This record gives sequence, C-alpha cells and structure tokens, in this order.
Amino acid sequence: MTARQKISVYCDCNSRGGVWSYSVRSLKLFKNLGYQTHLVSHEPKNDQERELLKLLLEHSDHSFLLSPEAAPDEEIDAIAGYLTGNSIGVFVPNYRKISYAAAAISSRHQPLVVVGVCHNDHESYYESLLRYQQLISVFVCASEKTRQVLQRRLNPRNSSRVAYIPHYVSLDGDFRANYTRSPFTVVYHGRLQEEQKHCSEILKVAREVVSRAENVHFKLVGDGADKKSYQASVERSGLGSRISFVESMPWSELQHELANAQMGILTSSYEGFCYGAAEALSVGLPVAAYDCGEVISDFLFHEQNGYVVDWGKADQLAQWIVQTADDEAKWQKYSESAVGVGRSKFSFDRIAAAYDVELGKAQEHCSSWPYYRPAFIPESGKSWRSLWERIGRKIGAWA
Repeated sequence: MTARQKISVYCDCNSRGGVWSYSVRSLKLFKNLGYQTHLVSHEPKNDQERELLKLLLEHSDHSFLLSPEAAPDEEIDAIAGYLTGNSIGVFVPNYRKISYAAAAISSRHQPLVVVGVCHNDHESYYESLLRYQQLISVFVCASEKTRQVLQRRLNPRNSSRVAYIPHYVSLDGDFRANYTRSPFTVVYHGRLQEEQKHCSEILKVAREVVSRAENVHFKLVGDGADKKSYQASVERSGLGSRISFVESMPWSELQHELANAQMGILTSSYEGFCYGAAEALSVGLPVAAYDCGEVISDFLFHEQNGYVVDWGKADQLAQWIVQTADDEAKWQKYSESAVGVGRSKFSFDRIAAAYDVELGKAQEHCSSWPYYRPAFIPESGKSWRSLWERIGRKIGAWA
C-alpha cells in the first residue's frame, strides 16, 4: 500500500444494523492499516441518526454527506464526483446500488479498487455483487457459507477473487460473563423485527422457559420496526417482570450489558455473519440459536459453545436453556469454549492482517465499467436503461 492511500466507505446512518457496525469497525481497521479514511453518508434527519453518524465519524479523516432530498441519480453523481475529485484509491460500497453505480462511474476516470462485501446470505445482497462483479477487485465474505454460494454463482474468471474474512470483535477490557443461577439472564441484542430476525421466536422460547424455570429472565436490547408489538405481546401475557426490553446502546456500553448476562440467543432465518452471536461468544456467553441457514456454523458449535437447532425448534432451545441454567459445570464448559473461539477467530489483529493481504492483492484488479453499460438500473418501472441492460445480456455483451 502506498503511504496514506485514500479509502472511502459508504454507509447510511438510519439504523444500528450489521452494515453500520461493520462500517464503524472497518473505518477503524483501515485507519490502523495506514489508510486515510473517508466516509460517504447522508445528512441525519433526527437525533438517532445524528448519534449513529457521530460514531461513524470517529475514525473518519474526511466525510461527505448527501442531501436527504437528492434523487438516486443525483446521489450517484455526487458520490462519483467525490471519489474522483478526491482521488480515492479504494472504495467499499457496502450494499446500496447507488454506491456501486457511483463506483462504476468513477472507475471510468481513475483506477479504483472496489471491495464488494457480502453482508447477508440473501438474494438481495448477492444481486449487486453479481451485477457489478467485473468491477469488483475483491469480494469479502464473512462466512464460509456466503463464500461458497458466491464463488459458485460468479463467472469462473472472477471466483478466485473471493476471500473469507470474518468481522472482528474488539473488547475495551477483559469483559467476561460469570455464572449466576438467579437471575440467569438470556440476552438478545440487535434489530427487533420479524424480517430476518424473527424476534417473535425469542418470545416463544422465553414463554416456554419462564413457565418451567423461575430463575431465568430474558432481555432484548435494541430498536426496530416491531419492538412495540413485541412489548405489547409481553404485557398481554403478564410476563413483563421476566422479559424486559432495553434501548439500543453503543458498543462501549453493550459490552457491560453482555458481560452481566449468562447466555445469548439468536433466531434469525438468515445472516451473513451475525455480530450478535460473535459478540456474545467473545464475553463468554454460550449461545442458543436457530441454524440461520448454516452461516453461524463457522463459529457456533453444537454442545460445545452453544446449542444449535433447526429453524423453528423453539421447544428444543427452551429445554436446553432450562437445563443449562441449572448446571453451573455445564455452563462453565460452554463459556470457556465460547471465549476461546470468540477471542481468537474474531481478533482485531487477525482480521486486520487478512484485510491487509487482500487489499494488497486487489490493487492488481482495477477494472473500468464499460461506457456503454448502464451504471444504475432504477428499482421499479421500465426505462431505457433496463431495456439496454437486457439487450446487452441477450447478445452476451455482459453477464
């Protein structure tokens, strides 16, 4: 890497999700590797977004904020202009089509290393990586499952540029959970919603557990589209004293919250990595989980550092939680294994070294987007761009 090469990360500031967490931590990692960091985001619309933007800016040397009133084509032109005008050498578009389109336009004017991160084992995330594959210099997958799927679906000439690099978890101290029988707290932290996360399944598990074990409590930390409906459901069932909700909080506070619990829980139908499970393991929390489409099998091992069942088997998770909550020796065994995996597999130094290697190799794979191929296809409705894209595919001009 040349001295102080410029790297830019695009991330919006409208939710404290996995992409946002990845962006905050990646900016820190890239700065540690010697890059000059640039954030591309949006002007915040409320206090929550201002707080999320503030955390994104902590490790950003420079920033560029898009107007909330801008149309997609205006946003694309603005991002592309910023990348080109500031001679950005490496760009992480994350998951938005507007940022990939901006990278495509900028690549026509200067060499640009584009880092395509596969954030989720879901078609909507693979879609952009596949469309922009000739532009992407290195594909980063945080799980073996997504790596295998992406390699299989890419054009064979591009599949060798796929790298498996998990996300890192960095603790501010030696935070470590301890066993307590009462209360034995099971914690979930993340978005509180049905789409993908299926937090109603956590409530199903919780109802079963609290009906059988007086010492177990559940705590859900976060915000989301369905939080109010979950709270109402708990209140109707009269379990408000056993199932509590806590507002989302920065990582500096969340570490303490996790270390004061005894177990993590996860009921997603799919993930790309799952920060929630990785962070829980890092402080010594065994994790009770649905299999999440096998993505978590890289680090969550059945009856070693947690308990993994097929999706929807709430009764099996409940039974294991009840048994483990009453067996300190079993809990200690799981906890030791959790810490071992969490602090080795997700260490900052290990992940930083992997990125350093892959970004170095990626310098050799800068491609410009064809002038005759649309950089951006509108989401809905027919347009000349979607027609031209289909014609190009039909005659084999592009994949």
